[in-house]
Amino acid sequence: MMEAQEDAVNKAIQLGIMAIIMIIAS
Repeated sequence: MMEAQEDAVNKAIQLGIMAIIMIIAS
């Protein structure tokens, strides 16, 4: 996988984790 794609995947995962935390915390 290309480095740019891997970076995009990592960012998407981080956003997903943050969204889950926000849902749980609310």
